[in-house]
Amino acid sequence: MLAKIIPVLLIGFHCLVPGWAVSRLWPIKGCQLGISFGLSLAILVLSYALFSVIRFDINIWLTSYYFFSLVLIICAFKKIQFTIPKKAHKLLSTEPEKHFGLVLITVTYSVYFAIAGPYTELPSDYWQHIYRSQAHLLEISQTISMGVDHPLPQLAQSPSPYYFFVALLASFLSQNSIDISGSFSLFFSLSFILSIYLFSHLLSTQCFKSKTYQAVAALASTVITSLWMGTASFAYIRYYAFSPGIVSMTLLFVVFGVLISTQRPRT
Repeated sequence: MLAKIIPVLLIGFHCLVPGWAVSRLWPIKGCQLGISFGLSLAILVLSYALFSVIRFDINIWLTSYYFFSLVLIICAFKKIQFTIPKKAHKLLSTEPEKHFGLVLITVTYSVYFAIAGPYTELPSDYWQHIYRSQAHLLEISQTISMGVDHPLPQLAQSPSPYYFFVALLASFLSQNSIDISGSFSLFFSLSFILSIYLFSHLLSTQCFKSKTYQAVAALASTVITSLWMGTASFAYIRYYAFSPGIVSMTLLFVVFGVLISTQRPRT
């Protein structure tokens, strides 16, 4: 169990914490959870793209990425002056119904995923994604074993940086792509479900004044959307759980949420 939880926590750190720090320093209208997700991936992917274009070594990129993230986190903590408990209490007390929905979906979907898991029967696309991730993993492993510097793969030579990130984390944890695919599938498919809920909740605030009605409408919308995308073997959240496509869909809802929030008139 611990071997499954640790990768999820590491993925969560890279996909939420740097973006959270940026959103604390430069506030953006919209759901902070979604904004943190989008900004974190932007920092990760853009830094990868920059260092791959100029053909820097992997270690140089990782050192720069973590140093930059650390600076952001320190600056964010300094700006909020370590008032996290007060801010967290205020946040939870203002929208308890909304946060109850977040917890309910997270727990329910995690149980569902533990039972069903991603769709892995041949000839599903899952194995193509595994192959691409494993190819990067073998390349990284050979580089480490030979003790030589190896530049980042150019974006033109890789279908998506997603596979490289999977391989990099798998290498760090001494796992293969199949072992770590469950953690990636759980985190990003859950992120997709939560993005639907948060986007639906944003829309429901225009229709209902009651916080309870807003949360209920968002929950109903999330369930209906998930069912509409399939309930059997080829359900979207199962078939594409381990793929870059579900990450893009999550970011789509995040961007739409930010656009709607920024276009709202100030009250």
